Amino acid sequence: MSKVTFQKLVSIYRNVAFEPNATEGDLILSNDVLRNTLTELLEEDNLDDSGISLASGDPNNILTGQTVRLHINPPRIGIGILAKNLDELLGANKSCIEERKNYFLIDCKFAKQDQLVPDGIRIYRQLLEFIQLLKSAAAYLELEREELIFIHEGKFSIPIKYSYDDLLLADFEAIKKIEKSFFNDLHKEQKLAILADALIALVKGVPPVERFNRLLTHLPELFNKFSDGYRLFVSNFSYDKVRSELEATQVEYIAKIHKVFTDIQNQLLTIPVATIVVATQMKLATGSDQFWINTAVLIGSFIFVILVGFLIWNQKHTLDTLEQEITRQKTLIAKKYQPVASNFDDIFTKLNDRLYFQRKILLVIGLVLFIGFVIAITVYFILTPVAWEWFTNGYHSILTLLKPTHELGYKSR
Repeated sequence: MSKVTFQKLVSIYRNVAFEPNATEGDLILSNDVLRNTLTELLEEDNLDDSGISLASGDPNNILTGQTVRLHINPPRIGIGILAKNLDELLGANKSCIEERKNYFLIDCKFAKQDQLVPDGIRIYRQLLEFIQLLKSAAAYLELEREELIFIHEGKFSIPIKYSYDDLLLADFEAIKKIEKSFFNDLHKEQKLAILADALIALVKGVPPVERFNRLLTHLPELFNKFSDGYRLFVSNFSYDKVRSELEATQVEYIAKIHKVFTDIQNQLLTIPVATIVVATQMKLATGSDQFWINTAVLIGSFIFVILVGFLIWNQKHTLDTLEQEITRQKTLIAKKYQPVASNFDDIFTKLNDRLYFQRKILLVIGLVLFIGFVIAITVYFILTPVAWEWFTNGYHSILTLLKPTHELGYKSR
């Protein structure tokens, strides 16, 4: 009966100076324990299981302190795996989906039970944990073929094959973020379904043999898709519902924007009336009566311009308030439904266009009001020469008062 155990093999492997081909090496039998272990492994009943044989010499005449040359082949697969490096280990059956019970890596002298873990093994174990999470998200894991099977428009498979170089390219920070989302059981089933959808969306259209490699090189993108999907879920998101609500809000805001104009349209209708009054009531002032009539009409026009100007200014502030509210709504949508917020841009674009158009209307009204008042003043001075004379004389008097006193003294002399 075979007495070979993987622990005994490891004790030999650790002390062998392997050749580059990893099939031969020299062993110094530094103590009796090591000599006795080798002697036991070289027994006829154990040769097939251990894979170890002497290159030369008598296996029954091995002495402590002696250096022996060994042929070293992998042991029986049921005992364990001897691999040159992690890349070779990953080529062994099922090693890409689970860590084998017993294995030894020649390049770093590492056995599974060792406490000091190389960086390569550490990230390998991290990926294996992530694969178990993906297994939970999949319909099932086909062990013999080493494939994750999802149900998406039929059977959708992702063969799990990767190398050590693939591990080095993987972003394990993204893996940690995904795994952190599953630390509690809240919405666990929904999270797994969202992760499955995100994974399929990421590798769909890629040949099956390249799918897992694409996953490893696009882990941040996978996390973003998963994160966005989960945020939509917890928001109780319904695209059609949100779209419908925003369209209803759009109608409401358009009505408010239009109301800015309708609220003052009656007052605006008085502008042509005021123009007619100015045109009909102002006449050439040949006497004091017409002078006072023209002046009263001008003062009335001035008061009218101020009042309508206040109305226009007030409506402008109303538009500013509406614009702030629309911007706030857009920001809220962008935060709450970030992945699809751009789909609602057309609604806010229409609202902003309406605001811009209403602002232009108010600007035109204000411009017409100003031009009308300037024309009224011009007509007043043309039809009322006395007023123009008073104005110009008063202007010259003011200039005289403002001149320096030394200039006035010079002129008086």
